[in-house]
Amino acid sequence: MGSSGWSIRLEPLANQTPAAWAEVREATMQFLWETWRDALPSTLLDEAWNWVSLGEDSLLTIGDPDQPSDEPVDRITFWFYLSVEWPSELADHWLHMAFASGRERFEQVWLKELGYRIAGDAMYPELGSNRYRFAAVEQVDAATPIEGGPCQCPLCVNLGISRT
Repeated sequence: MGSSGWSIRLEPLANQTPAAWAEVREATMQFLWETWRDALPSTLLDEAWNWVSLGEDSLLTIGDPDQPSDEPVDRITFWFYLSVEWPSELADHWLHMAFASGRERFEQVWLKELGYRIAGDAMYPELGSNRYRFAAVEQVDAATPIEGGPCQCPLCVNLGISRT
């Protein structure tokens, strides 16, 4: 099974006991659900949510499956399954844009409550540095990367970041 991925490094907050991986994963999933729900049309939301919500059968998995769920973590890793044809570049783009546009909410609302913060040296997604820009997406299978220009995918348009 071929895969690739990237991570967000975390640090525990001082004077707090960091939550176990199961809670961090659940919070990450909830953050993605809320961000995508608020920005994607329902048909695309269903498709995107299926990328991450099928457990070990997901095309985009969150975390190391061998990580004990009852222990603290030092990173959130996103793995993209590459052995089948699916819009993995679009999934990566939407994942990056969700975290880039929602960094403050993710860190201050979700992670802080769990006893974590984003590490100062973390390679965290930033607006304007996304690797891919997409033409308007009518359906997920028609996602087409384009060179330059503002991204016109529904996520970027609805998050108001298509001007970057």
